[in-house]
Amino acid sequence: MDRYLLIFILIFNLNCKTNQEDASHIPVDTIDKTTFNGTFRDFGQIHITKVSSSIFFPKTRKEVKALIQEAINNNKKIKIKGKSHSMNGSTVPYNYEWWLRTDSLNYYSFDKEGSINVGAGMRIHDILPVLLKYGYNLPVIPGGGTGITVGGFISAGGFDRGLEEWRAPYGGFWENVEKITLVDGNARIHNVTKKDFLFSYLFGSMGQLGVIVDVELKIVKDPNYMTENIYPFNEKGIISDGYFEKTYPNDNDVVYGKLFESMFWYSFFGDIDKKQEILNDLNFLKQYHLQNSESEVQYNFKGFNIPIINFQPPLVYPKDEAFFGCALQVFHKKRANSENGVIQDMYEIAKKIGLEKGYSRYIQAEYFPKSPLEYEMYFGKEIYSTFFQLKKKYDNNNVLNPNVVFPNYND
Repeated sequence: MDRYLLIFILIFNLNCKTNQEDASHIPVDTIDKTTFNGTFRDFGQIHITKVSSSIFFPKTRKEVKALIQEAINNNKKIKIKGKSHSMNGSTVPYNYEWWLRTDSLNYYSFDKEGSINVGAGMRIHDILPVLLKYGYNLPVIPGGGTGITVGGFISAGGFDRGLEEWRAPYGGFWENVEKITLVDGNARIHNVTKKDFLFSYLFGSMGQLGVIVDVELKIVKDPNYMTENIYPFNEKGIISDGYFEKTYPNDNDVVYGKLFESMFWYSFFGDIDKKQEILNDLNFLKQYHLQNSESEVQYNFKGFNIPIINFQPPLVYPKDEAFFGCALQVFHKKRANSENGVIQDMYEIAKKIGLEKGYSRYIQAEYFPKSPLEYEMYFGKEIYSTFFQLKKKYDNNNVLNPNVVFPNYND
């Protein structure tokens, strides 16, 4: 039997647990809403669009379900947005697409010892003060500023770049997520766990398969906490945006969006034994950029190892083994459109190196032309085909984040 047919059969016969709460009684006009008319830029300030859009702020999974059902009924499309920390254009809306913002999914509860349940719109750093007062911490957190949400970190892949050594053995964020509650593009609610085929494809999926609403996260004892931990059973609450900065006003973590006109990355992932080769190739890109642009190369990571504990998400790294990753981050002094030629040249050079050397790329965070052909090239035909079959299963009407990763269908 053909390999792709086997994958197709597997996808359509492995179903995660569904929880079909009735949302038919929730009128969409009762969901918090505003409108936006103007210019939108994503975090890198490169992908830019003028847009007129309705923006919705659902507070519960039922409201998310009702909104998606309304979009299906009215042939509308939805772009999902957390804190717009992505740089590949996947959250940039088109005219008259609805915009679903996750800001109001900012609740938490302590229900089971060893974990915390959180709304997907919460910034990961805002969870930390809640945990630290009881001596707990998250095993893996993002290292690129304090603005990344739980849902956004999952959608972008989710790994730490090794700023704190004690976190290194815990692997990627995916190894430390127990359950994801998802409302798919067919307005169905799923409770997805590690035993489900869908689980591994949510990491790095860029909102293609559904709206992440709730997440159960593993927690561990903080290594700096000296007294006995007491788990606060049944505590629950809502955390306002910016709680981390209010709690730790002198923390030196950088919110990069305040320091540059535009920004983008080049990254290479590869086998552990390719570390020096990857570093050399990124240094070549760095020197080329310094010679041909007015931009600043802010830093070149020494790189990080991502161990494997149970699995690596296919959309992050295609092999179930440990890998080495490194990235070059470039800050532009001018708006990116003033140096588009240099950006495009660098993109083509990085693409050529990556393909020749067999590197994977962190395309969820990098700038590159938004094209299904580009995604298929980077993911590889087998992984891309599986991803596309999942997309058509869980978003049969092509409602969520269209015109990015896949060609249009059912329009």
